[in-house]
Amino acid sequence: MGKGIYLPQTYRPDITRSPIPRFDLLNFKDYIMIGIQFSRGCPFNCEFCDVIELFGRNPRTKTPDQIINELDTLYKLGYKGHVDFVDDNFIGHKTKSKEILGAVKKWSEDHKFPFYFSTEASINLADDEELLSLMEDIDLRYLFIGIESADENVLKSTSKKQNLNRKLRDDLYKIYSHGMVVNGGFIVGFDTETSATARLIVELINNGLICMSMIGLLYALPNTQLTRRLSREKRLFEDSSLLDRNSQNTVDQATSGLNFATVRPRSEIIYDYIYILEEIYNRKNYFDRCLRFGRVLRNRRKHRQSFYIKLKTLFSLLKLINKLGLKPSTFYYFWRNILVIMLTHPSSFEEVANLMAMYIHFRKQTRYIVKLMNGNLKDIADRKTENQDVKYSLSIEN
Repeated sequence: MGKGIYLPQTYRPDITRSPIPRFDLLNFKDYIMIGIQFSRGCPFNCEFCDVIELFGRNPRTKTPDQIINELDTLYKLGYKGHVDFVDDNFIGHKTKSKEILGAVKKWSEDHKFPFYFSTEASINLADDEELLSLMEDIDLRYLFIGIESADENVLKSTSKKQNLNRKLRDDLYKIYSHGMVVNGGFIVGFDTETSATARLIVELINNGLICMSMIGLLYALPNTQLTRRLSREKRLFEDSSLLDRNSQNTVDQATSGLNFATVRPRSEIIYDYIYILEEIYNRKNYFDRCLRFGRVLRNRRKHRQSFYIKLKTLFSLLKLINKLGLKPSTFYYFWRNILVIMLTHPSSFEEVANLMAMYIHFRKQTRYIVKLMNGNLKDIADRKTENQDVKYSLSIEN
C-alpha cells in the first residue's frame, strides 16, 4: 500500500470541482432512492447544529451544469425514480437554488420527467412563492424541515431564528398546496422548555398535519455551540456512567440523548418525550392525520412510473392491505381513509397509502423507544437523583 501524510485542511473544498459520482458502481435495485448533492453549509446559526461547524455558514454550491451532468449520468445508466438532494439546507443560497431548479426543470421536461425529488430545507421556504413553484415544477414530493419546537421561547434560546414569529401551521399548508409531503424534525430537552412545550408540539403536529415526525432527545454533539456552552457551565457528562443506560453505548437521538445535566428534572423531560410519541403515533390520531392531510395536499405529478414499477406498487398495496386492511385494530381506519380519499381526492391516494404504510414502522419504533425510556425512568428512580416518584407503564396500543 502507498504511504502518505494526511494534514488537516485550512479551507473548505471547492465543490465546483467535485467529479461525477461513480453511479455505475451501484446496483439500482438495491436502493429506494439515489442521492445527489447540490450544496454544503447553512446560513443559520442554530446552537445545537453541527452542520455549520462541519461545513460552514456560507453555502458552497455546485453549478447547474454539474447537477445536470449527474442527472444525465443516472438517466443514461437506466435509472428512473426517486432522487434525493442530500443537502442539509437546499435553500441555503436561494438564488443559486433557483438556478439549479430552473435547469433541472428544463432537463426534466426534455427527458419526460424520469425522476421525482426530495430534499431538506428550512421553513422560510414558505416565504418564497417562486421557490415553491420551481420545486413543484420538477416534481419535488418529500421535504424534511427542522421545526425543533412549537415553543417560541425554546426557538429563541437555541437561536433557531428562522422559525420565530411565524404561523407554522399556515407555512406547512402553503407547502402542501405545492404538492410536498413534510417530514418534521422535533427535539425535546432544551433548557427553556416548560411543562407546556410538549403539548404545543403535539398540537402543531396534529393541526399542521405532519404525519411523519422525527422526535428526538437533545444530544450535545461534538464541536457545537451547545457543547461548548454546556462545557463552560460544567454540565456536560464526560463520564459515560452518568448517562442513561441507552446513551452509554450509542449516539441515537431517538433512544439516547441528554448527555448533560438538564435544567428541568430529567424524568420530566422523558415523561414529555413519551407523551409526545404516544399522542402522535396513537392509532386514531395517526390515521386521522393521514386522512386530513390527503384532503389538503395539492399534488400535480410529472413523473410517470414504468410498467415494472406500477406492478411492484400493486404488489406493495396488496401487502399493505394484508398488514393493515385485514387487521382488526386498523381495519376501520385503513378502509375509511382509502374510500374517502378515492371518492374525494384521488390524486392523493399514493401519498396517503404510503403514509399509512409508515404506521407499521412508527408503531414498532414507538413501542421500542417507550420501553427504553421506561428503563431510563427506572434508572433515575434507582439512583435517587431526583426527589419524585417515577410511575409510568407502557401503554402503546397492540
